[in-house]
Amino acid sequence: MSNCIPRLTAVVAAWLLAGVAAQAQTGEVSLAAGPDISADHMETDSNGWFRAAGKVFIRYADHDLRADRVDLNRETGQVHARGHIEMFQKEQGRWTGDALDYNYITREGMTGVSEVRVNNFTVLADETHVQSNGMKRMINASLTTCANAGPADWHYWIEAGEIDFREHDRITLHDAVVYYMDFPLLYLPYATRDLNQPFGPRLYPGFRSDWGPFLLSTYTYPAYDPPGPKSYVGNVLLDYRGSRGLAYGHELDWILGDPGKGRFGFYLTKDSDPNNPDAPTVMPIDANRYRLYLQHEANPTPVDQVLIQGDVLSDSRMMEDFFPASFREQSQPDSFFAYTHRGLTYAAGFGANAPLNEGFTGVAHVPEGWLRVMPQELFEEESGLYYESDSSAGYLAQQWASDGTTTNAFAPDTVRIHSKQKLTYPFVALDEINVVPRAIYDYTFYSHLTDGTGTPNSRTNDVRSQFEIGAEASMKWFGTYGSYRHVFEPYLDYAIVTTPLNVKPGENYFFDRVDGPREWSDQFGLDGNYAARQWHGVRPGMRNSVQEKEADGTVRTVFDWDVFVAYRIGGQGKTNDGLCMAGWDLVYRPDSDVKFRTQALNDPQGGRLDMSDTSLTLGENRGTSLEIGYFTSDPLDPSLLNRLADPQLAGINRRRSVRLARVSVTHCFDEEWRGNLFLRYDMDGRELDEIGGYMQYELDCLAFRMTSGYRPSITRDDGSTRAVDYRVAFQVWVKAFQADYIEKMRGW
Repeated sequence: MSNCIPRLTAVVAAWLLAGVAAQAQTGEVSLAAGPDISADHMETDSNGWFRAAGKVFIRYADHDLRADRVDLNRETGQVHARGHIEMFQKEQGRWTGDALDYNYITREGMTGVSEVRVNNFTVLADETHVQSNGMKRMINASLTTCANAGPADWHYWIEAGEIDFREHDRITLHDAVVYYMDFPLLYLPYATRDLNQPFGPRLYPGFRSDWGPFLLSTYTYPAYDPPGPKSYVGNVLLDYRGSRGLAYGHELDWILGDPGKGRFGFYLTKDSDPNNPDAPTVMPIDANRYRLYLQHEANPTPVDQVLIQGDVLSDSRMMEDFFPASFREQSQPDSFFAYTHRGLTYAAGFGANAPLNEGFTGVAHVPEGWLRVMPQELFEEESGLYYESDSSAGYLAQQWASDGTTTNAFAPDTVRIHSKQKLTYPFVALDEINVVPRAIYDYTFYSHLTDGTGTPNSRTNDVRSQFEIGAEASMKWFGTYGSYRHVFEPYLDYAIVTTPLNVKPGENYFFDRVDGPREWSDQFGLDGNYAARQWHGVRPGMRNSVQEKEADGTVRTVFDWDVFVAYRIGGQGKTNDGLCMAGWDLVYRPDSDVKFRTQALNDPQGGRLDMSDTSLTLGENRGTSLEIGYFTSDPLDPSLLNRLADPQLAGINRRRSVRLARVSVTHCFDEEWRGNLFLRYDMDGRELDEIGGYMQYELDCLAFRMTSGYRPSITRDDGSTRAVDYRVAFQVWVKAFQADYIEKMRGW
């Protein structure tokens, strides 16, 4: 609970009286050397003391001080304030009390019974001692973030024998007890927290079907805090899972300014049941399981960037079993090093990436360099002819998973050089049509490939060449109808892309995938880059956008619709000439609480939807919000879009088709209670895919959430099975630290 400790303001204000002129008068005093003072009565005597009495108000810079009486000695620096004292400091909070004794020269002092309010935090103390080094010691103190008026109405608080704090630095509790609704929950003989960092413990209890009852815990502490912007923060990880056993780890986070920021961590466990969810067709997993990970990002200069990421796992199931949230985001972790330099007209870099785990399949790039030349005008100024290029060179090697999921006869490698050179000549036709003709040459060189049999004497070099000519035309028209503005943007792209020349069938297939189509839609150049495959056709489209100006002057997009098709022109001897792709992306918002969106890619010749996603959201800003959605995906095997060198590769990158319906509803019953329920249903298998939700109860200072979820068993692509997964967890957090608390939650 040390993360409940607030950032406190200094209980110091009396020194603001320094420089007040010694005089006896009634009314107001304002001197250039000191603060503004007003009081019913002010006087001075011969021993250097100055007194202000009766509704004393003192203002200096961003400080306001009120009291019944203030005595100040300008020679010794002593200050005594008495009666109904209230001090306010901008961005620091409010302090109240009945007695303040302070020396503004030595910066030492003491108060009587006092109250400090800083942002959402309140501290009551019997007395406070201020030391010369800025440390404040509060005796018999109570601390809370509850907004209720008095201690009798607080929902939770911490009572401590002593609270030591230094403003903008650290706060420490001695002999403390955490209370909730008058019930003592936890005794803390000692707890400390850095006021500038989210240090302290975090506990996350719950139950999962494959974990049993669990308790995940993290303790964050300052590993090293040198002067300046640098900092090193440690995270001690200690987790217990009833059916898995004990796991532990450590993370070190660093922020070094220009040298960058990053994290290094390890996680170890002796798994009590490593093979329970898996079928016997997969190689057994050892009980000693681990994860080592490194991340670093640096910008040594404004034009240079370095990125490092590495993830070493004991087995291919480590992330799924122990870090399910991260696994959902990325089932196969990326490991790479990348350096980038950005110039005015170019960008260049080099790096390496490869699967660092034997349980994953992929292509290693070790190393690889690249150069991109931005569009720039050739010859003299205003020639109108622009040049750009994208080139790379590196050593590539195919790697296969060693966990028994794939068996292949060979693992080819090559030195691969690829360069795409592009010329464009943009101009405006008929004063309205923007036209950009282009010519592209795409060159790829492969060293020492084999013919696919793995025979050593069959190794040879290979070259792939490809040409493209085309043009893009677009225009934009505007119309205004009352408070509505209509934007109409038709566009057209025409391209001829030749069949790859000179390339021989063989192992180049593995490495053509770097540029070649990975999804059905890639062959149509939706991102402006046609893949390495023959194409002759047009891709027209039209975008409509309707905007409305609200009463407060903001502009809201009511309707935005982009529709496009791809039409293959005949004469190529193809059976799929004609309309071969249609797609759209539509967003409709009749008001701020309703949003409808649909997007899709359709294969008219195959009679299928390659992808579609439709959703309706109601009440985004209301007490009840509802989202209904339907997603379909029917992807082609990428091997059907590329030259197939090895029959064993068929289906390696194949993704199963899915049709999923989803619904999510969130309802606020009142100011304290809210709940959520979501459901995802597999329309192909006619079975539940996942269901879950939460119920949350909120006080002004605390939030309580009960979360649950359920997923039925599934069969993975490698033939293994995942057992039924149901889970329940309970969370409690201080709302002032909600963002940090949620960020530190792992494994959900």
